[in-house]
Amino acid sequence: MDEESFVPITEAEYHRVSRDNWMHQKVRTIVPLDNGNLRIPAGAVLVIEDKQGGFQLIGPPCSHCGVAIRITKVRPGKLARLLDQQDLVVLES
Repeated sequence: MDEESFVPITEAEYHRVSRDNWMHQKVRTIVPLDNGNLRIPAGAVLVIEDKQGGFQLIGPPCSHCGVAIRITKVRPGKLARLLDQQDLVVLES
């Protein structure tokens, strides 16, 4: 992975940024994600669908069958925000 193309997500950033501003942001996995049913490799690009007790992520649909992976409760330290997106709006304290 090109380290200059993404910014790791911290717990502080996770809490400072509103749910609405996280929605539809693309992230890259820093480590493999495993929920007991599936394993997503490090480097995979996923989209944030929700923020509640961690991120809910969805992957792109398979080009052959259309199935898309979804994983929930992913901690921010396992993900990096891609830099080519609009900056996130931080909540005022």
